[in-house]
Amino acid sequence: MTEERDFAGFAIPFTSAVAVATFSFASITTVSYVGAGLSFAGAGLSVMILAWLAACKQIPFSRAVGSVVVAGFLCGLVCGFTARVLSVSTTAGPLSISAERFGERMKDAIDRMEFSSSGTNALVKALLTGDKTGLSKDVISIFRESGASHILALSGLHLGIIYAAITKILSFAGNSHIMMIIRYLMTLSICGFYTLATGAGPSMTRAFLFITMAQTATMLHRKQSLRGIFWPALVIHLTLFPSDIGKVGFQLSYAAMAGIAWIYPHLKGIWNLPKEESDNGLALIHRIWDGAALAISCQIAAGIPAWLYFGTFPKYFLLTNLLAAPLTGLLIPSALLCLGAEAVFGNCPAILLDITEFLCETMTFILQVISGM
Repeated sequence: MTEERDFAGFAIPFTSAVAVATFSFASITTVSYVGAGLSFAGAGLSVMILAWLAACKQIPFSRAVGSVVVAGFLCGLVCGFTARVLSVSTTAGPLSISAERFGERMKDAIDRMEFSSSGTNALVKALLTGDKTGLSKDVISIFRESGASHILALSGLHLGIIYAAITKILSFAGNSHIMMIIRYLMTLSICGFYTLATGAGPSMTRAFLFITMAQTATMLHRKQSLRGIFWPALVIHLTLFPSDIGKVGFQLSYAAMAGIAWIYPHLKGIWNLPKEESDNGLALIHRIWDGAALAISCQIAAGIPAWLYFGTFPKYFLLTNLLAAPLTGLLIPSALLCLGAEAVFGNCPAILLDITEFLCETMTFILQVISGM
């Protein structure tokens, strides 16, 4: 708890300063006003909470703490103004160029897959590479109206599923110290390269930072928590890419993670299933409740900013997440197997194509029904 508080004491003023520097020169548009308002409101509320805790003597707001706050704010100003005013840019290095080429080869391999419907190729390409140019307007509308737009946009959900698959595959190698190091390096290398290959958007970058910090904590035998990872990941992200704070994907991604970190534990704690009851029929209902609590937590935190940006609020987001999330967890690994077979052997087995197409059609049908309710 102390480490989380200390990180927050630096991260909150740092983020506030990046927002000040970024939006001070923002173009006069509705979107920039919304972004500025959300950033300032969130930062201001956080600072007020810190001040209130200090007044209640729950936080020893000493000179040292004040120095950390000032240092965080000044560092944020430097990062924000550097990105906004000086327009510092770097030339893509060999790794980024290689990753970009790999991403193009992924798209070409997906186009070669012999699905019975071209719509399946387009959906698989969107899920694995983020390229939605092949999707029809009707499909995009179905995902948007049902509250499943986050499935089409590459995000932490996608990288999390890929990370879980990699972890599961590499777990068979054992848990010796050497294998743990190899597994650590391979996991971060694959996830990092995939992040670059898909364009390294704000949400994917955030997910990669979370995975990196969680894996590093495990390697160092340190206790890890989502709250403890949130603040340093936010600072590192804005240090590397200050201008991301003005992007919708960045704001919604961190808002959703804040909901999972601070709201979800309280909702989940409403119903704790004792171990002796975990073997009966209540276990399935409890898992559904956990999924619902997770979806509600994300929607509470990210729903309002999403409504301000897009002017819509998915009425059936809970139903969408309960049905679409498990399907996505099956569809992405299935699509990756197809992609791997196509890339390595030049031909994907028909059974893999059929399974992937069935999952795509099932998801589209379910979301179509929800969007029409």
